[in-house]
Amino acid sequence: MRRLLGVLAAAERWTGELLLRSVTALSAAELGDCLASLQHQGLAVSAVASRGEVAIDLAHDVVRAAVLEGLPAAEIRAAHEAWAGALAADRDEIGLYRRVHHLVAAGHVDAAAPLARGAADAAARHGAFGLAAELYSIALRAPHAAPGPLLRARASALDEAGRHAEAVASWRESHDAASSSEDRVPAAIGEAHALLASGAFAAGLARLDTAAAASGEPSARAIGVRGAVAAIGFLVGPRGRLRADATATPHEIERVEREVRAAETLSLHEPVASIGMLQRAQARALRLGLPEVAAWCDYLFAVRALCGRHRAGPSRLAERYRARGDRLLAGRPPRLVEVLVYRGFVAFWMALREARWQDGVAIAEREIARLERQGRSGSVMHLSGILARIAIDVLRTDIAAHARQAARLHETALAVGHGTVGLQLVITSADTMVFRGDFEGARRLLREQLGTWQRGLFGMSLVHARLALCELAEDRLAEARARVLALEAQQRPQVFRTVFSGVIAARMAAIEAACLRAGLSGASAARLHKLTRIARCAPPLGLPLALRAEASLAEHDGNIGGAHRLLLEAERQAERFAMPFDVARARYQRGNLLGGATGAALVGSALDLAASVGASHRVLDRLP
Repeated sequence: MRRLLGVLAAAERWTGELLLRSVTALSAAELGDCLASLQHQGLAVSAVASRGEVAIDLAHDVVRAAVLEGLPAAEIRAAHEAWAGALAADRDEIGLYRRVHHLVAAGHVDAAAPLARGAADAAARHGAFGLAAELYSIALRAPHAAPGPLLRARASALDEAGRHAEAVASWRESHDAASSSEDRVPAAIGEAHALLASGAFAAGLARLDTAAAASGEPSARAIGVRGAVAAIGFLVGPRGRLRADATATPHEIERVEREVRAAETLSLHEPVASIGMLQRAQARALRLGLPEVAAWCDYLFAVRALCGRHRAGPSRLAERYRARGDRLLAGRPPRLVEVLVYRGFVAFWMALREARWQDGVAIAEREIARLERQGRSGSVMHLSGILARIAIDVLRTDIAAHARQAARLHETALAVGHGTVGLQLVITSADTMVFRGDFEGARRLLREQLGTWQRGLFGMSLVHARLALCELAEDRLAEARARVLALEAQQRPQVFRTVFSGVIAARMAAIEAACLRAGLSGASAARLHKLTRIARCAPPLGLPLALRAEASLAEHDGNIGGAHRLLLEAERQAERFAMPFDVARARYQRGNLLGGATGAALVGSALDLAASVGASHRVLDRLP
């Protein structure tokens, strides 16, 4: 019975009766007696499997832990040895992995190492990238193993699992073990991507420069003239033709795929610098006859075009990139999950630009689920998908949904290390505080980031924009206005050249309106009108707020009728685009404008509506 307990504990799963007899060397009668005794004691359970065979397991993980702790280590090792021997003839992928597992647990790592490569490859194919990385580490201990391919495979698996900080060291090992430039360059690019994805921005750029220099290509940071040329090339639209007769080597395929991943991650930090890198990668993919990789680039460019178009309406440039990507795929199902996901992201940004919230949520969730099924939870793409989902919750002020997605983002990011979304984690936490009406806490949290992150880092503009709103809510009007003026001066014209230009302009207009009402020196109606014109021409994400800012100015000028008409329009637009909290804001402002019984009824209705979406009444009172 003791031997059966050890074997069941080592199995870590339900086991068929025939296999269990083979491992324990017990007869059917002996096994039946032992099992009956264990079941009587509540230590084991049995069930009839799908093919009619009886399957057996320990009753609970607590029992397994107690057995593993109570039995001598030698007996546990013997149980694992017995399992490894019984599985020697099992050639399927699961059997191979189990045999490696039991050999390692029995202390026979050298015997497990030659088998581990096949088990690791199988784990990677099924999306179990963390397991694959561990198995590649075991495979490296085989006496005659070629370290180069195994080191690259382990580093790649760590990257796919979102364990970028660990991948950095593995890529460095791969680079140092390489004997040729065709091996060293992909390893350097892989290390750069892992550094960028783990949040080590400066080190990642430096490593990209190393890879570029080794290939005779320009630095990734060469924004100046090269950046202008890249930007013009991007605006021209899809270029180059696929060489259908080309044949790429595995090294060439690996390199270009890594370049695209690195450029994708770089775009989260330096969108302009990433364009040139992505263009070079796409040109290489077309030259090598790699339609999937070239299509992946086109979908990335389409997303960039959608995010960068600041005016309302469709983006013809994005449509051209998406159409070329579709033509390159020619209806074939792509091997790379990234291609499918980014094609989905194109549809997401099209929906967001038109404030089609439910469509956007459905698309984002579909692509997030696709990545999770592929074992890519925690990857840059996966976290980007969650952030895209959160963007909708913030724009709609859907507080309950935002809380759920913020928890999801934090849980996922913490599982793999904050990495490249560290700043976004802070911004998300600050948004949560603002929704609760804790403006002081949000302002304090955001101010802490000013000296932590690189000054020009893309995303710091989001920190400053939110800081300004918190300062406005706390009546720090001069600070809020000075902050948005500095932001505009530092990042003009880029600050008004994104899909969110209307939101940014509307927030600046609200600050300007508050400063005008307070009589702050320098505030001007001309600036407010300029900002609201930007918001009116942009995608409608900030339109209700811009209209409320105009109404505030009209009220200040004594034009009560004009202010009322603008607030009615703000409420109508908020209802049109399913933004309930913006409806409440416009109604609240209109109630305060009208006063009396009518105004009190409107204020009460606004407070009820705000409460229904989980917003603090303080948010209605303090934010524009």
